[in-house]
Amino acid sequence: MKLFFNYRREDTEDLAGRLHDRLCSEFGAENIFTDVASLRGGDEWKAVLEKSVQASDVVLALMGRQWLTCVNKSGEPRLFAEDDIVRFELEAARRHGRLVIPLLAQDIKEPEKHKLPPSIQWLMDYQAIPIRSGGFFRDDVARLVGELKRIGERLRIKAEFQAQAAATPPPQPAANSTVRCSVCTAECDKGSQCCHSCGAALWNDCPGCGTRVQRALAYCTSCGTHLARLRELNEVTERTGRSLVLVAAISDPTERLAAIAVLGPELEATVQAYADHPPLLEMRIRLRELSRDSQRDRADRAFQSGQLALAEQYYRELRQLDPLSVVAAERLQEIESRRTSAFARCRELVGRGSYKRAVEELQQLLQVFPGHAEAASELQRCSGIAARIQTLVPDGLRELRRQRKYLQLERELIWLRDQRVPIRNFDEWLTEARERIQKANSLFQNAESEVRSGRLRQVQKLADEVLQEVADFTAAQDLLKSAGSAETTVRQLNLLVQRKHFCKAYQLVLQLERQGVLDSRLPKLAAATRVEITALDSALRTLLMLAVVGFVAGKFLSELLLSTVGKTSGGSSEEVAFLSSVVPWGVSMLLTGVVFLATPLRQEKLIRLVLDWLRMRLLWQALLSLFRWRSRRIPEDQAEAAAADPEPEKSAAVSPAAVPPVATGTAGATGATGAAQSTSATGVKPNDVQGRAAADGFRRPDVSGGAGSAGSMAGNSQNAVDPVLLRSVDLNRQAALLELLTVIAAVFCVANSLGADFWDWLLRLKFDDSLADDSRSIVILRPLKSLILASVLWFSMSAAEPQQSWRRILKVGALGTLCEFIVAILFPSMTWVMGSLTLVALLVVTAAQMFEIPVRRAVFGMLLAVVGGLLSMSTVAIPLL
Repeated sequence: MKLFFNYRREDTEDLAGRLHDRLCSEFGAENIFTDVASLRGGDEWKAVLEKSVQASDVVLALMGRQWLTCVNKSGEPRLFAEDDIVRFELEAARRHGRLVIPLLAQDIKEPEKHKLPPSIQWLMDYQAIPIRSGGFFRDDVARLVGELKRIGERLRIKAEFQAQAAATPPPQPAANSTVRCSVCTAECDKGSQCCHSCGAALWNDCPGCGTRVQRALAYCTSCGTHLARLRELNEVTERTGRSLVLVAAISDPTERLAAIAVLGPELEATVQAYADHPPLLEMRIRLRELSRDSQRDRADRAFQSGQLALAEQYYRELRQLDPLSVVAAERLQEIESRRTSAFARCRELVGRGSYKRAVEELQQLLQVFPGHAEAASELQRCSGIAARIQTLVPDGLRELRRQRKYLQLERELIWLRDQRVPIRNFDEWLTEARERIQKANSLFQNAESEVRSGRLRQVQKLADEVLQEVADFTAAQDLLKSAGSAETTVRQLNLLVQRKHFCKAYQLVLQLERQGVLDSRLPKLAAATRVEITALDSALRTLLMLAVVGFVAGKFLSELLLSTVGKTSGGSSEEVAFLSSVVPWGVSMLLTGVVFLATPLRQEKLIRLVLDWLRMRLLWQALLSLFRWRSRRIPEDQAEAAAADPEPEKSAAVSPAAVPPVATGTAGATGATGAAQSTSATGVKPNDVQGRAAADGFRRPDVSGGAGSAGSMAGNSQNAVDPVLLRSVDLNRQAALLELLTVIAAVFCVANSLGADFWDWLLRLKFDDSLADDSRSIVILRPLKSLILASVLWFSMSAAEPQQSWRRILKVGALGTLCEFIVAILFPSMTWVMGSLTLVALLVVTAAQMFEIPVRRAVFGMLLAVVGGLLSMSTVAIPLL
């Protein structure tokens, strides 16, 4: 099938090019004629066009907006000119009887017949096919292609029928010709309409050309149409057309769209089955147009009813169906304008502080536009603000003012001012709140200065005044709570000191020191507790040292007695073993008991210390009653009265612990004056002395009498020295000396035992009994006792006061041990002499380091101690011998 393009270049040249390309892909470029591609230079265009139109089967007349109105140079419409090519081509198609299909481009309507030249007015009698741009171009071109294929098929069948008819001459009908019935095969007269045997129809009209055709024939003898297929297509077309009319008759657009959704797939399947049937393609286009119109009607109805969000959704769906819809674009712009203006009006109400009206407007806006995220967020915020304003104004603010919560009142007033909420007494209430807060801040600063001064009761008073001014002053509440807790703890400490529960008092002092509590009573109570703890600790060390010394003396005495008794009476080994084990312990217990009973003032305190430490109050009461005749115990009611004394200075001053008792016996001290003289004699300043309590967490006392010292806190003058602190210093030095002597004695006993007995047992266990007879081997191994002694001394002293100078003890011990090894190898009998010299050297170095004195002075003191000890032992041993 050949096609001829009739178009005007000034009108639809671009669209003609697109349509030419599409048709070339379907029918081939050689079967399509255009003036641009087909005319050659030098051709007579009228003759060529006349010939081309005559050779074509279908002429496509493409009309645009300027097809009718285009004018020539003289201003005359070109379509009315005699030399117009478009008009000439159409007239040629009419002369040769070619099929002409008008194509309406650019959404134009069919021109009126009277506006056309008379020679081509017949063009408006043909059915036109619209060729729209945009998303509908493909559908319209597909419809045109289907129509052209149908025409081509019809032309092909017609050409075949004509060729067959020309090749076979028609039979000459007889005078009495008959027609065979297609139902009963009876021979009927040709002039009859129905069979005389069965009554069936003998003739049918061709649906294509209307020619009378025998019912038994398959094709029309006039146009060559397949009669059965054409009847089927007509039935499908009629049925689909009725359905389309019923759908179009539905008034409600929503129901109409639902019916279109059902009819659309059926029509699409029918079009796929009969793709070359133009009426079905036209119905599909009509159905799409109906769907677009229904979508627009539904959107318009939602817009007119005020459902703007739903209308916006429908218009957007319409834009997807028809991107060039002007109505949808205008309505979408109007909906957006309404939404923006409504939200701006709500923002304006919020800016004026009208939150209640703003909430109402936002609720209405969300009813119209449920998916407006900004409006929903603003509604939530405004609802919270409105609820808070309703709570505060006016009852909430009055309640805060009545409860004196001026900090919260100031915050709420400033917040209301920021929200631009009008309040009647705003300036008055804000001024009052700020004055109260300023006064409370001044009082709180005074309270903080009192905290640094350690006046807890004044701190409590000022904190109460702050809370009277501003009830929600959180810092003042915390300060009052901490001051009350500290005051309670200090009173408890005073009561424990007066009841002589020094262990509990000492633990409480450490707790207050860790908490950083400042109070004028605390240094005096801490010093008193420290004095008692140090004195009792010294007494315990004294008893321990006496027990060790008694054990050593008893050991020496038992050896002396056993040697005398063994030579005179010849006792058995069991008696000797019993005496060697009982005598040292008996002498130790006897010496300790005598000293303990000889110090009546320390008896009660030592028992109190141990039992208070173990929390055995009932046993403590029973044992305390045994020494009631010699104690200075304060009655319980007097202690309670002293603890409840409102004056902190008097409460600390009446405490008997503030006046340290004078210790008697072997561990007795010489008093404050003696302590000062002893420290000056040794060259050590009181400030350099650090007692045992300082290592446990106390601050080292300043006894120089400067400002801020414990002595000035106790009520003395700046130049006076607190006797309590001097007593503490003296007892600290005594405790250090006693501890040194105790450790030396204990380590000497252990080292001596290791050197004498342990090595003998170890050698027998490790090797055999024969090795025990080798005195040289035993003597060689015994010098290790000096190294053990030096190691223990160095470890204990460096742990108490870590200094590099304590390493001299370990060096002296190692050097002495090396000398003992050499002497044991060369002169075994002189090993004990070298061991004694090493022990003396260790004691001298330790004493010199402990008391910070020269070594020669320590040697001199050691010689005096040895001479005194020999004289004492001689006094005891000579009568026994």
